[in-house]
Amino acid sequence: MFKILPVFLVVIAAVPSVQAQQTYTVITSQMGINVLGLGSGVAWGDLDSDGDLDLLVSDSSYPYHLYLYRNDGSVFTDVTASSGLANEARNFAVGDYDSDGLDDIAVISFGYAETSLYRNLGGMQFEDRSDSAGIYGTYCWRNSWNDYDDDGDLDLYCCGAVSNLFQNQGDGTFIDVAPAAGMVTGGKSCAWLDFDNDGLEDCYVGRSGSNLLYRNNGNGTFSEIASAAGVNDTFGTAGVCSGDFNGDGFFDLYSVNISSPRNTLYMNNGNGTFTDVTLAAGVQDVGDGRTATFLDIDYDGLVDIFSSNHVYPNRLFRNNGDGTFTDIAYQLGIQSPQDPFGTGFADFDADGDLDAFIATHGNCDLLECSGVENHWVTLNLIGTESNINAIGAVVRCAFDSDTTWARVDGGHGMGDLDSRQVEFGLGPAYGSFEIVIYWPSGNVETFSDLAMDTCYDIIEGSGTAENPCENFTVGVLSILSISPNPAVSSFELQISMVWQPFAIEVRDLSGRLVWEGDASSSADGRSMVVLSSHTAPGLYLVSITAEGMTDSAALVVLE
Repeated sequence: MFKILPVFLVVIAAVPSVQAQQTYTVITSQMGINVLGLGSGVAWGDLDSDGDLDLLVSDSSYPYHLYLYRNDGSVFTDVTASSGLANEARNFAVGDYDSDGLDDIAVISFGYAETSLYRNLGGMQFEDRSDSAGIYGTYCWRNSWNDYDDDGDLDLYCCGAVSNLFQNQGDGTFIDVAPAAGMVTGGKSCAWLDFDNDGLEDCYVGRSGSNLLYRNNGNGTFSEIASAAGVNDTFGTAGVCSGDFNGDGFFDLYSVNISSPRNTLYMNNGNGTFTDVTLAAGVQDVGDGRTATFLDIDYDGLVDIFSSNHVYPNRLFRNNGDGTFTDIAYQLGIQSPQDPFGTGFADFDADGDLDAFIATHGNCDLLECSGVENHWVTLNLIGTESNINAIGAVVRCAFDSDTTWARVDGGHGMGDLDSRQVEFGLGPAYGSFEIVIYWPSGNVETFSDLAMDTCYDIIEGSGTAENPCENFTVGVLSILSISPNPAVSSFELQISMVWQPFAIEVRDLSGRLVWEGDASSSADGRSMVVLSSHTAPGLYLVSITAEGMTDSAALVVLE
């Protein structure tokens, strides 16, 4: 049963589009990135909770490497050596398994090292918690965070010939329930989705033999139904992904196949079965695939497909809106680098378009997007009853006669983890649109008063408090950020100017004062607040006052 909640919006930024022609430009070296060897996995995430997206990359050349790049705005800084992360990695899953407001990292290595879980300690410092958490395994191709049991914390799926499904116990430990769940048999790739819209996360597995579709029975077990559903692709799948290309609210599947006749696009019929529409859609490619992802590359409100190949160029299948696609990779300049094992799409520079990092067995490059003229809206979802990362949340965007659906993802493809931000294209014209969020908890939130070309934070069930736009007015008191948010025992405020002093109040949603004090900001406008040990978990409003001016922002406090 879904519950209707009040809507809380936190405005982060608004950036107009000014370019005339959409293109991708390689900016790897000027941004300070240098990934040597054979690229493997890519993951985007705000790993230092400073509001921008950092980058994880791996390569499979000996000696094996993991790279952690901190986004410093105009450049990325390699902080791997001081991070506490081990050097060996092939793929990553990034998610906050202990709900402390900091994204943790699960690492797999294709059999070259043990599967590992690194807890984020803050400040780009990580600690190996594999043993104490009960995470183990050697040979795994793809890992992904999910909340298959909808209990509000993240579970970890490690997909290999023999797979592990690590159920989060809520106390920092995990138990492998794959045998009891019926998910031991795995493959090379996975994509989680709710294909039958029953509110339960299912899992599609790509493999060298027949692909598998595990339907969630809702009782801790899964049933393998790929043949009955019509998605038992036998062409030798390297990567799989899910997305709703026709806007009907049922997520479709794309299998990228290698040493085979072609790739496969499965259209969800909405009745538990799928239809192979590959040839009619024109997305068969040449059967030389590595990985793929669904995305709206040009923000026209239609979901496109990026697909990579081993020998042949990358494809960008642009959705024509009539069930067919046209490859525009060369037009955009994203046909190379070739042979990507991992890709990650994210708006790393927060300018209102999707940039890409592509890790290949040739070059590993950061590609900056420019020239998107269509409007957009971006949503950062924070779960409270749902898992904190809102992984598995489904979002509907309706604009004019078009409807687009998206899902917050925990990893897919061969080595792909895009930003968890939900980006919707709104086309060329100004107008109103409606957003509906279906949280994993069953809560539903609907709102229709959002602005175009703006990024919002939405905290599940938080009420009406709102944060100001990041582009503040000089001389006006503004809270620019609260970090981390959610917080546990302390948080850092960044405000618009140096104020000495200013007053801080923290109130719960009933208006009850739970903390107050005076503070002074540092030269960069930062000030630390340490909460009382008696502050209960929940949603709060942080207010600051100075020289007759007041501003406020939302804060989530965790146990």
